Amino acid sequence: MFPNATYVNYPDFAAAYQATIDGECDISVLPLENSYAGDVGIVLDLVFSGSLYINQILELEVVHNIVSKKGSNLKDIKTVVSHPQALAKILNIIGSHGFNIVV
Repeated sequence: MFPNATYVNYPDFAAAYQATIDGECDISVLPLENSYAGDVGIVLDLVFSGSLYINQILELEVVHNIVSKKGSNLKDIKTVVSHPQALAKILNIIGSHGFNIVV
């Protein structure tokens, strides 16, 4: 989308949105919708109540990975912690392994 950009991470969607309003960033790239979980409500609230507008919409494939401490085995993992939108896409996989889910 922006091959020469410098990427900056923010702790949440609202912080990224606010950084753009404040001029800290030129643009925010935020998710609007998830094909499994539907609209990303907080982002739509920001768009409809804020002063920024949508310039471009892209459809992207998302790949999920389970990240753990070095040396862990899949059988040792008991709990998966993630954002509700991400969890919605992988619930079947998580359930098949018997993991606990933390949102």
